[in-house]
Amino acid sequence: MFLRVWLMKNRIGRVFAALSLAMVILAQTVVSPNIVAASHGHVTPISVSLSQMPSDYIEHLPIYVQESSDFISFGFDGTGTPDDPFAIEGLNITATTRCVYLQNISDHVVIRNCYFRASNYQFPCVALDHTNQTTFEKCIFQGGSCGMSLANTAFISAADNIFLEAEIGIRATSAFMFNCSRCRILNNEYGILLSESHVCNLTRNKVYRNSEFGICMGLESVNNLVTENTVGRNHASEIEINAIDIGLSNNWTGNYWSDYAPPGPYTISGAASSTDNTPSKFQDDQSPFLEAHQDLFYAEGSTGNEIQWNATDEFSWTYVITRGTQVEKEGTWISQIITFEIDGLPQGNHMFQIRLFDIDGNEAFDDVEVFVFVIIFSNIGTTELMIGSLGSVGFVLGVLIFFKMRQKRHSSI
Repeated sequence: MFLRVWLMKNRIGRVFAALSLAMVILAQTVVSPNIVAASHGHVTPISVSLSQMPSDYIEHLPIYVQESSDFISFGFDGTGTPDDPFAIEGLNITATTRCVYLQNISDHVVIRNCYFRASNYQFPCVALDHTNQTTFEKCIFQGGSCGMSLANTAFISAADNIFLEAEIGIRATSAFMFNCSRCRILNNEYGILLSESHVCNLTRNKVYRNSEFGICMGLESVNNLVTENTVGRNHASEIEINAIDIGLSNNWTGNYWSDYAPPGPYTISGAASSTDNTPSKFQDDQSPFLEAHQDLFYAEGSTGNEIQWNATDEFSWTYVITRGTQVEKEGTWISQIITFEIDGLPQGNHMFQIRLFDIDGNEAFDDVEVFVFVIIFSNIGTTELMIGSLGSVGFVLGVLIFFKMRQKRHSSI
């Protein structure tokens, strides 16, 4: 008798525990419909580390400046002096013409942490004409006839920028002492083109995967320095055209070339018969680093769901994201965090894959399975659901107690 009662009590306890657990899980499902699991390890930053992603920049109209008072009219900080330059920063400008145009400006100007995109290839993304003393830092220049166009300028600097998907990444005509350092110029038709430009320095840039050529010193370009750059895989055919020189007395020294065959100097194409006498062979034989993302799930109809991949490579090139056999997104890989929104998927399982490629075609990939589920009680509030769940538990317990008492009564007869 004691054993039967003990078993009955424990059976009730087990049922009660199971129902309670189910109720808690159901309640959590209603309160927190978005559940995303992801791993977040340490990743070495890429060579150009942007302070923000383009989506975080403030959208702004194109900026045309022809006199100092225009900076004040736009509300930009600074006074235009060396110690207090006019500052343009944190902006996202997309335009069918020029995103930024500075003409006849001699004030000191700093443009940093901006995203510029020219959707019309008839205009440069950013253009400076008869302008001096302007510095660009950590900006992205995308599209246009040129990423940056300089004409009749002096003392212009560009550092830690990215130029991509333009006809010409950087074009400088009649530029004096233009300094370009630590920039990435990729996926343009032409990388860097200088013509009629003097005493310019190209230092420690990465110029690669441009479809026509990497760096060109054009006619009447004199006494320019090209040093410590990495130049590779430029030109769409098997024959690379990494550098051309048809200027005069330009100094090419200590660069890394993908098509260099040691030993000896590296020969620069063009009528100037220039050579790099201290070249190095460049070869990228390491695959991109891609941190695996855990599978995730979310409730159908919820929002804010996304996959964020952490990836890095010193010479990142392109990426493609697929769902099954369907290409969902592809483009030039320029940032350490690649974000892909997955809202609006129907109920069921969906397999996404990202593939990353670097300058030499090395690749990495990751598969992420997304589970989209339906909440049965989606139209019932949390309070009502809790009351209903407690009522269900009470009903089941009542039935069990009824049968227990009935069994006890039979056993006493």
